[in-house]
Amino acid sequence: MRDRQLFIDFEASSLAPQSYPIELGWAHAGGSGAVLIRPEPDWTDWSASAAELHGLSRERLRAEGKPAREVADLLLRLAAGRQLVSDAPERETEWMQRLLALTDHPPHRWPNIIDLVDVCWDETARLLSAAPPPGVSVGQERLHCLWAGRRARRQRTGPRHRAEPDAQGMLLGYQATAQAVTEILERWAGSESHVQ
Repeated sequence: MRDRQLFIDFEASSLAPQSYPIELGWAHAGGSGAVLIRPEPDWTDWSASAAELHGLSRERLRAEGKPAREVADLLLRLAAGRQLVSDAPERETEWMQRLLALTDHPPHRWPNIIDLVDVCWDETARLLSAAPPPGVSVGQERLHCLWAGRRARRQRTGPRHRAEPDAQGMLLGYQATAQAVTEILERWAGSESHVQ
């Protein structure tokens, strides 16, 4: 499977319409990282229940967070030449747009975020498009690959509801899906050689 994906995750002030991103995490084949985001002066929304989940306080964000504009520029640099992937693209897009609105880049130049399941499903379809051996259901093989990815995400380490471990979990799921596809293709190749 391709290595041009950038898996991203935001933690946010709440799930309300006026929420904003407070942490950006990312992972790709070459590494991962995260940065806390200092809220802008007019970013006042805050949910105590969300803070309980991610464990971040407004005081910590003010003290340790990077300026939101700086994080927006970082995201654009990370995204250059890559496809952004998330397990919650609608929410992540809202928070990304809130962040990127601080830049000079026009909205039509902002990256899109696609769904992790869609990426895995489409990529397994592409790779398994070769004619399978007789009696093999490609649909079942694809589902097997997706379940392998899902199992790998469940086994990831690190705290939940923190951006970098969540992004790393998506990468692990994607890689496990890719490994399952490779094993299927090798099995298919082995069954073809026995037929000849």
